[in-house]
Amino acid sequence: MVGEGASWQATVIGRSEIWPVHQRVAELGGHLRTGLEDTFYLPDGAKADSNGPLIEKLAEYARNAGREVASPQEARGMFGLKYSETA
Repeated sequence: MVGEGASWQATVIGRSEIWPVHQRVAELGGHLRTGLEDTFYLPDGAKADSNGPLIEKLAEYARNAGREVASPQEARGMFGLKYSETA
């Protein structure tokens, strides 16, 4: 029910059950986000010690879906934000 061209994401919190949702969101064109506030665990059950491994896994999921990760500049453009060195 998302309108054509709409920006969307799924926010999922949990353990192993969140990873298939992240992959499907990537396949359907949604934005991906994660952090230790959402899960401490990677898909294989290993505990993440920082956000880095979680982000790396989402980047892998995006690439598996034929997408590339946006640069900070590209992400700002998607949301109509302007870059400011003072912000």
